[in-house]
Amino acid sequence: MGTSFDAAAPPTVRIHYLGHASFVLQFDDRLTVLTDYGSLNAWLEWGWDSPIYDIGDLVPDVMTYSHTHHADHYDEERKPAGVRHVLAGAESLSIDGLTISPIPTSEQSLEERENTSYCFAYRGLRIVHLGDCQANIMHVADDENRQYLQKVLPAACDLVLMPIEGQSKFIPQAEAFLHLLQPRCVIPMHYWSDAYKEQFLAYLGEQNQESGGHYRIERVQGADSVLPPVDSDPVQVLVLTPAAYQVSGLKSEG
Repeated sequence: MGTSFDAAAPPTVRIHYLGHASFVLQFDDRLTVLTDYGSLNAWLEWGWDSPIYDIGDLVPDVMTYSHTHHADHYDEERKPAGVRHVLAGAESLSIDGLTISPIPTSEQSLEERENTSYCFAYRGLRIVHLGDCQANIMHVADDENRQYLQKVLPAACDLVLMPIEGQSKFIPQAEAFLHLLQPRCVIPMHYWSDAYKEQFLAYLGEQNQESGGHYRIERVQGADSVLPPVDSDPVQVLVLTPAAYQVSGLKSEG
């Protein structure tokens, strides 16, 4: 952290997908955030296969947890030593030009807000990590829920990291949720098989045929991408393949 950067240059956010709901976000080669670094493969015994690959020698500046009561989002033993800031729940943080704000959301029932989504605001960019807000997605047609989401989520969002599966399947609801948010870019996460992910992408393709091309699906080779300055219509859908992280993997050349 703390390396210099060109303040006049556009902001850069590099994204590495570790799997499930876990990402490494790197802001202008200055600081790194690690989200929902849970167990290697928490629910494999249930037949749900969604590994979270290793971060190697990385010691992130910040770690965020959407909740700590499920192993696929939190694993105390995998937390690297030396992390200065760990956020879980209602904590917020401003560090080196990055502001992290908690957004109470719901996993199992709209009556409880036991999940925390996070908004990362950095040099005009807004990224939202939704964590495990399954109930909000599954009940996207509920008027009160929609009003709440429109109130607490940023109106202009550059990137949404969105769960597309949980204990239940909710592909049509996930697409309706995206239609409500209208982000510039979305990365699907939190699914139990590649086959299900492909079903989700196929459904978006069907919506393109019916609504005239609302989603642009981009399959990225590997786990890494850079937040691009894309337009909001159509929504860009970035498809990443989870992989282990190498500390030098996201650094800028030179």
